[in-house]
Formats: sequence, structure tokens, C-alpha cells
Amino acid sequence: MNGRGGIGVALFAMLTGYFLIYNDKINLKKIVCESVYYGLFATLLFIISYALGYRFDDISSLISLLKYVVGDAILPISKGNWWFVTAYVLIVLLHPLINKLFMKLNEKGCIVAILAIWFVYTLGTFLDTTFYSVHELALFYCMGAYIRKYNVLGKVTMKKGYRFVMCVMLILSIGMYALLTSYGFQMSTDSIINKGISKIITFFVCGSVIVPLSSFIIFSLIGNLKCKPNSVINTIAASTLGVYMIHESAVARSVIWHGLLKVDKLYMGALFPIYALVCIIIVFSVCSFLDIIRLRFIEPKMIGIFNRCEAIFVDNFLVE
Repeated sequence: MNGRGGIGVALFAMLTGYFLIYNDKINLKKIVCESVYYGLFATLLFIISYALGYRFDDISSLISLLKYVVGDAILPISKGNWWFVTAYVLIVLLHPLINKLFMKLNEKGCIVAILAIWFVYTLGTFLDTTFYSVHELALFYCMGAYIRKYNVLGKVTMKKGYRFVMCVMLILSIGMYALLTSYGFQMSTDSIINKGISKIITFFVCGSVIVPLSSFIIFSLIGNLKCKPNSVINTIAASTLGVYMIHESAVARSVIWHGLLKVDKLYMGALFPIYALVCIIIVFSVCSFLDIIRLRFIEPKMIGIFNRCEAIFVDNFLVE
């Protein structure tokens, strides 16, 4: 959705704001370890696939080759290979300040702040600003924080017919999103005017209106569900970021979708929707399996190494 996971990204950031609004502690150990691991994974995949004869479209020189290898292996977060991880780390680093400012505002002030961030975020979609992704996560972080601070979930459950109305609005929103996105992409191949209209449709109407609205509806509906803890669901949920980092790295994206599955060559085929669905299920299942292995056997060891390095740094380089 919107080339950036749309509603999924919004819900993840809203959950972060919801749970961190009253917690100023910064803990990046897990995501740093995960980024380093998948940075090395992408580097290894690149070397193996390149050695086997696979060629990447955007790599035509030795310098480009070295940028891929060194960037993924050493700078997995700041290189921007995964835009979401880079933006998420920045939001987590800034969240104590965001919380402090947010807690000083009354309800009207919080709404005005969210609208101001929404305006900056929307403007960034047209200007292609460098920190557009940070604005995006900041918007949804603050929406989640607002929901928690003013007990929005508790208030909406008191209103009769709320679930029915929200479900209808959600279906209409997602349906409109699909239609407008399809129409916008069709127009993007024509004249400059049509390309401008396409950008307004796909980025403003869909990205800045429908996605926030749909995300809020889904969050309010799911947030009020009473479900018993399920270990299978929790395990799959814990692996979703890993799934994203595996198949959405620049290297794996090219190898999986173009080299192995060749979805670009089958895009216009009559059976493409079925083929795409099967591919998505296979990729998600395989990536989930790989990340579950990492979570069970590799992450604890990486966290242990991280803790030892942290202890050495504190003992030797910090002023008492």
C-alpha cells in the first residue's frame, strides 16, 4: 500500500505510541541486533547470488558493488536499506521528547499537534522531503499516544452501533483505496498533468486521508477485542519485522521477486492475482520460518554479546 506498507506501517507506529507514551526508556538492543543480523544476511545473499551469476540492474561498477557489501554489513540502519527501520530508530530515540511535549498539551492541543504533523507529512508526499518517513511514523505514533492518553478505546465502546458503522466505513475506505490506487497508477503512465493527478490520488487521497482513517478504525476495532493469549499468533507477530527485513532489503527484493519468482514477467497474465497470492504466502511462510529460527537460537546470543560490549564501554569509557 502506497509503496510503503500503508496501513500496516501506520498500525505498527500507532501501537508503538500507544505503549510508549508513558515509558521514556530507550531500548534499541533488539532492533539493532536484528538490523545487524539481516544486514549481514543481505551481504551474504548478495555475494552468493553475484558469484552464481545473478546480476542486479542497479549495479554496474565495482564501486556500486562495494557500496552494497559494505553498507549492508556495517551500516544496516543508517544506510537506509530499510527505510522503516531507520525511521523507527529515530522515532524511538526521540520518543522521550515527544512524550514530554505531548503530556504538557491538553486534548485540544494534542489534536492541533497531530493535525500540524499531518500537514507536514502530507506536504512531504508532494515535495519528496528527506525525512518524509520520519514524519509518517511521528504522525501515527502521536495518534497512538492520543488514543492511550484520552482512553479513546474505552469511549468508543460505549457508543451503540459503533462497530457496525466502523466496519462499514472500513470496507468503503479500503474499497475506495483499491479503486483510487488502481486508477492513479493507470494515469501515471500518461501526460505530465495525468502524472500530477496520479500523485494527488495515490499520495494525498490514499496516503494522507484513507490510510490514517482506516488505521484508526482498525486500531479502535481490534483494540477492544478480548482475546486469550495465543502462542502461535504471538510467534508469528514477533517475526513480522524480520519478514519485512528479509524480503524488503534491496538485495533480497531483487533476488526473490525478480530472480526466483519473476513476478515482473508475469504481471499482465490472466492468472497473476492467483500467482501473486501464492507467492506472498510462500515468501511470508519461508521468511517467518527463518526469523523464528533467528529469534530462538541467534538473538539471545547476539543480545548477550551486545550486553558484554555495553558493559565494557561503560566500565572503560564513561565518566563516573
